[in-house]
Amino acid sequence: MAFRWDDLQVKWLEKRLAPRARRFESKVQVAGAALELDAAATGLREDEFFDFSGPTTLFENKAPSVTFGWTAYLEVRARALLYAKRAKLSPAQWRELVQVVLCSQASSQVQNLLKGEELRAGVHRGQAGDLTLVIVEANHLEITDRSLEILLHFASGSRLRTAVETVVEADLVEYYAMLCFYRTKVFKEVLKMQGKDADVLTIDIRGAVEWLGIRRIVEEVGVEQIVHELGVERVVHELGVERVVHELGVERVVHELGVERVVHELGV
Repeated sequence: MAFRWDDLQVKWLEKRLAPRARRFESKVQVAGAALELDAAATGLREDEFFDFSGPTTLFENKAPSVTFGWTAYLEVRARALLYAKRAKLSPAQWRELVQVVLCSQASSQVQNLLKGEELRAGVHRGQAGDLTLVIVEANHLEITDRSLEILLHFASGSRLRTAVETVVEADLVEYYAMLCFYRTKVFKEVLKMQGKDADVLTIDIRGAVEWLGIRRIVEEVGVEQIVHELGVERVVHELGVERVVHELGVERVVHELGVERVVHELGV
């Protein structure tokens, strides 16, 4: 099933940051439906990676295959200005606002323009005019406990592979669902290289469904596993009774839903 990469990362940000923020908004429209911020967090606290956040922090997610360049820089700055207008920020609040860009890497043009301070490897803070901008370049992050999740989501090339190798070697199963469904090719290559069987991995099905949805993961894990975790009712609601009957057999579905429901759904 086709899906938007950006939507997945917004869901991930919300899951991670919403519990730590006084207010969290995703897909924030700043100038109609066509122009929006990926996320905005107010009062963000106690996140060991995003320790550079401000009273209000805006987030822009860039796909790992995309370099954060000059045009994207202008767009990010414009959206931040429009957000300030929409939120009716005072000049003091605007000066305290922090715009975070999560990407695999930034162009040399943007790096030269920013000319800020390196907070740590891969994390740079500077001024985009009067806007505080923090660029997180996943390809340059050190592989540590606090940065590993960022690497898995945003790194590319050899840096991504090294991060995936770290996960597999340490058997960090909490990351397996994301790798299985989002970083599939690299994950399978690393598993094969390390002699591990992808078919016997422990996958957090519930977590994967929450993040990606049933339709995205069913082709990888099958209807049987999803039903085992979530029950027939939930899966039928998403996939339809015909698909579930085809996979599990009519007797099992009838046992769970009853004859009348199955007959009605199938139009028999």
